[in-house]
Amino acid sequence: MDNIWLIGMPGCGKTTVGRLLAGLSGGLFIDLDVQIEHSAGMGIPEIFRQRGEVGFRTAETAALNGICRKENIVVATGGGIILKAGNVRIMKQSGTVVFLDRPLAQLERDMSWGERPLLQAGREALIRIYNERIGLYRSACDITVPVSGTPEQTAQAVYDQIFAEKAPKS
Repeated sequence: MDNIWLIGMPGCGKTTVGRLLAGLSGGLFIDLDVQIEHSAGMGIPEIFRQRGEVGFRTAETAALNGICRKENIVVATGGGIILKAGNVRIMKQSGTVVFLDRPLAQLERDMSWGERPLLQAGREALIRIYNERIGLYRSACDITVPVSGTPEQTAQAVYDQIFAEKAPKS
């Protein structure tokens, strides 16, 4: 199995879907944000407070480089991983990039605002980030999967699209 890289907006379900998808595919689940926290010895909000967004993005790329050589992994990336073209190249070279496309209205309705440093300004920040990133997500991905049902349905849809494409043709 190639690696599977899940990209998408904060709150689109990358971590939940990633865990489920790893179970379906037999891969190892990795949450890139957890890797960053482990390496930094502090949580994401603290990294932003001490190092700013630039420092966080540097740590994010370092974490990506640290895991990209692994095989058979399902990775939930951070929402801004696509902001650096080099990150997208790394993901594409080592697997399939899947955009979990959740509508803005659903993101806004279900967002847990307090734990996300870039969304402290609330709704306005979410809309601005969505508008800045939506085109990047679409151009970075190999597969787009709409997020409209349950996490289980979304994980199954990702699995079906990836593994149906790799199934032998009869």
